[in-house]
Amino acid sequence: MALIILCITIVEWVQMTTQIITVIITIIMAYLAYRTFLITPKQNSDIEKTELNNKNIDDLIVFETSKQRTRLIIDSQKNKINCFLLDKNRKNETLQWTIEKEEAAKIINSSNIYINPNYKPNTGTFSIGQKRHWLYSKNLFPEPDYLKGEIVDLIKKII
Repeated sequence: MALIILCITIVEWVQMTTQIITVIITIIMAYLAYRTFLITPKQNSDIEKTELNNKNIDDLIVFETSKQRTRLIIDSQKNKINCFLLDKNRKNETLQWTIEKEEAAKIINSSNIYINPNYKPNTGTFSIGQKRHWLYSKNLFPEPDYLKGEIVDLIKKII
């Protein structure tokens, strides 16, 4: 009789422990899901948004993190677009690629601009002609069509 009472107690103890562990795991998973998916992403800076809203798009910031920034800039002669990558830690901005006027006309005529918003939760990719898979920040361009329109407007300024 004592053995049956002891076995029931051990079985109940294992069930209780299992339920406690299950509740703890559920709470941890709910917290991680909240942190990952439900918290609104913080804006890096309102300055970039102001620049984007000014419609003076000779300089278009497409990607921004705490460590780097990617900008598309029309050169001073208005005949090409340069892509610059700024390493904020080193304060060093380097030219990554250039689109000349002739290539820009071909890109517009063939609609060879693609936006992929499905890369990562806060980051998408864009391609302009042969310049493929460049990152853009979704907090700067939450709608892919908006980014595409801004790129088209930028390209049209040099054609």
